[in-house]
Amino acid sequence: RRTARRLALTAGIASSLVDRSQILGERFWELSKPIPTDIIIDWKNTPTALDPAAGGRLIGERAFRKRGTVQAVALCLNALVSPLKKIADLGAGAGNVGLALAYHTKSSLLAVDCNPEALKRLQSRAQETSVDAHTLCIDLANSIDLSDCQAVVAVHACGAVSDLALEAALKENLPFFISPCCLGKALTVRSDQENNLDAKHRAARPDIITYPRSKWLHSQLAHERYFAHDYLFRLLASAADYGGERDDASAQINTLNRRILQRRCKRIIDRDRLLVAAERANYAVALIDMGDELVGSTYLKRELLVGIPSASATLLYTFLRRFCRRRRAL
Repeated sequence: RRTARRLALTAGIASSLVDRSQILGERFWELSKPIPTDIIIDWKNTPTALDPAAGGRLIGERAFRKRGTVQAVALCLNALVSPLKKIADLGAGAGNVGLALAYHTKSSLLAVDCNPEALKRLQSRAQETSVDAHTLCIDLANSIDLSDCQAVVAVHACGAVSDLALEAALKENLPFFISPCCLGKALTVRSDQENNLDAKHRAARPDIITYPRSKWLHSQLAHERYFAHDYLFRLLASAADYGGERDDASAQINTLNRRILQRRCKRIIDRDRLLVAAERANYAVALIDMGDELVGSTYLKRELLVGIPSASATLLYTFLRRFCRRRRAL
């Protein structure tokens, strides 16, 4: 009963935020228009070590979605970043995204992760090809020099890793392309920033990150006068991780309603992150759905947070008109 009440409360808050805020509808885009043939990635002629399927040892739907994600990010990089000489892949793991992006954008790669074994695997794969890849084993909560990079990428950046990647981009005034996931992990606070770098704590929130991130969401949650901001944000972030057939609690509402709730909450959290760049650094930003053709119709990690310095805002608006359609419904 308690879980059912929480779900009902979360659904009400999410609907209220969407109804009150036009910005959610006005800036939601979906990749839906044909990609020019010279930009489409030819996976058959991609070196095996750089293919998320063959080199990354992914199969089935996972391979299809990872390839689609690489295609979406590569499309954005080619259209929005020029010149592009070096990509910073933050939370790079074993290189399933960064290596392919570097190869297909003809750039070098700085792969940053705090997992040394994953970076060894990435470097081994790079050495089998022509990709110029450099690795840096460090926690993203620490200061990182990205002064020789032209773009920041963070795909399937768990929990607070998405926020840390965004902060790193803003520090150097770089375009960013971030695909968040596992939002609930950001609600865990790190107890020891230096030593607790297991999978759980890598995604946890360090002290330098606080939620909500934006003035916009702070002001929106102020309308919910009977609950603290922190509690309301936790409800939204927890609900944003719903969507799979994972537990008995989620079965208390039907599949369609659960997906609608999950999608509304996730896009509110994503918008909260994007608006940090708009409010604090005057970035031009867009929330982009990577589209059914690239990642399938049921994929939950389909949102791409895109931000570029305001001086290049026209490039972003041109890109959105050329490759995307405007979407309002959540």
